[in-house]
Amino acid sequence: MEEGITLNDKIFLNSEIAYWYGELRDVENALKHLYIAKDLGRDDAWLNSQIGWNLLEEDVKEALKYLNKAKDLGKDDAWINRQFGFAYSQLGEYEKAISSFKKARELGANDSWLLYQLGLALKEYANIEEAINIFKEEIEITDYKGFGDLQLAWCYALIDEKEKAKEYFKNVDKYLSSSLKNDEELRKDYNTVKELINSTTYIN
Repeated sequence: MEEGITLNDKIFLNSEIAYWYGELRDVENALKHLYIAKDLGRDDAWLNSQIGWNLLEEDVKEALKYLNKAKDLGKDDAWINRQFGFAYSQLGEYEKAISSFKKARELGANDSWLLYQLGLALKEYANIEEAINIFKEEIEITDYKGFGDLQLAWCYALIDEKEKAKEYFKNVDKYLSSSLKNDEELRKDYNTVKELINSTTYIN
């Protein structure tokens, strides 16, 4: 060990470096320094939650192991429940996702990202009426206009309220015309909703 640099110093420095890489969403470097800190002996709720968060983009099941360990070590705030919600949604476990997102709201989180993700989970779980209410909240506060409107159009089309669906669908063209040209996944969703709106068959 370098003279003057203690083990705790190394743990602290690697943890700090990992944190800032995580904020920049440089997941590879974030995990590199988190694992160094772990190998040096740090194994608290913060470290495990950060490993879990950074793993969400590449291995959701492994991420959940670390998130659950962080929870076992006492971390049960709005932030970690957001991560649980996202992880369960990625795995298609929508009931658990909804529960986690709602707990995050109870603990104080109520931003547009959370509302959008909760709305998606509710829609996938076929709780369309509640999803509509959540997406309506989301479009009031988001800076990313159009995405919530697409989901509202989708929800209304699913329950055969085509006129309401059309009204929200207009906003998608208004706000997302350039994104639709470049985002294949968004374009796929757009076309799905368009087909539902134009369908003469009641889907639900």
